[in-house]
Amino acid sequence: MLRISGGELSTSQLKGILDTLPNHIALLDPVGELLLVNEAWLKFAADNGMPRRQAAVGNYLDVCRRSAIQGDPIAAKTVSGIEQVMKGRKASFELDYPCDSLTEKRWFRLHVMPVNLWGDRCALISHSDITPREAMAPRKPTVKKKKTTKSAVRSVTPRARSAD
Repeated sequence: MLRISGGELSTSQLKGILDTLPNHIALLDPVGELLLVNEAWLKFAADNGMPRRQAAVGNYLDVCRRSAIQGDPIAAKTVSGIEQVMKGRKASFELDYPCDSLTEKRWFRLHVMPVNLWGDRCALISHSDITPREAMAPRKPTVKKKKTTKSAVRSVTPRARSAD
């Protein structure tokens, strides 16, 4: 139960509030365990092949750490940003990142805010779909050389970037 003026807010009531939001929302405890996720989070997981039951349990930071160890720089930035918010070194953290599916190119914005629960510094994370905005954003072209000739091929390469 969360205490609010005039009463308490149960976990199911809090989940009901979070379920009204279109962003994918998760509440993490101080070590990164998922405490609560909203319906949009569960639907996104199911739409991308993860069973709903698995999407609501586990350690979000550990998943990101494993990806970072395997060389994913976005996962490394995510871990660092969340930890800085949880330790009070940053008031918030944002990161725009690509998250392509098998059928489409997508971009999301991760937003992390601190939440104090029961005397612990936890984090509320939100992933919002920014694909329409990113599709319209100009990209700085990168030059890639073909191996067989000396001519350059221009291509647009999306890059993750901090939103702050």
